[in-house]
Amino acid sequence: MPSDESDLVAALRIRDSRAWIAFYNSMVHGTYAFLWHLTGRNRAIAEDLNQETWLSAIESIDQFDDNRGALQGWLFGIARNKGVAHLRIRKVILGKGTSETVTPDSLVDTKRENLPPAIVERSERAALMRAALEILPSERRDVLRGKYVEGLSVKQLADRLGKSPKAIESLLTRSRGELREILDSTIN
Repeated sequence: MPSDESDLVAALRIRDSRAWIAFYNSMVHGTYAFLWHLTGRNRAIAEDLNQETWLSAIESIDQFDDNRGALQGWLFGIARNKGVAHLRIRKVILGKGTSETVTPDSLVDTKRENLPPAIVERSERAALMRAALEILPSERRDVLRGKYVEGLSVKQLADRLGKSPKAIESLLTRSRGELREILDSTIN
């Protein structure tokens, strides 16, 4: 693992597998422990959220800004957001208007198999989509994220990437096709 945090970030941004493995090995127990406590010591949920945390870190490493804090804090921020999102979903599952307060301790007996199948399926599809996006070359990944995650127009993407709108439309078409192929090969 690079000795300097800026060197590490640079290696992570180019998807250097050795850097990612070293970073993962140095932090995975900490993120898991954090999520385990946040979810009321629910191993299955903590494992799922930890996996989602690392997928999000891989997806969003290009947005890391060292002026806003350290890499470790950024990673734990992602973990926290995943945990909080889980708690919000859990509250919706319990029913709108319920007087029950959802806390990490109230989730101790929650099991993934007790979730409605539609929510489990949606979660699994989202994880699969994130993983498939990471396989794409960075330009294709970035154009799809810009269009479908950030909601940018073709013109905004063209300005951002220094290309013509026609080139962006073509890139979007090729990127969607490649993503579809990856997903089809993963599902079948």
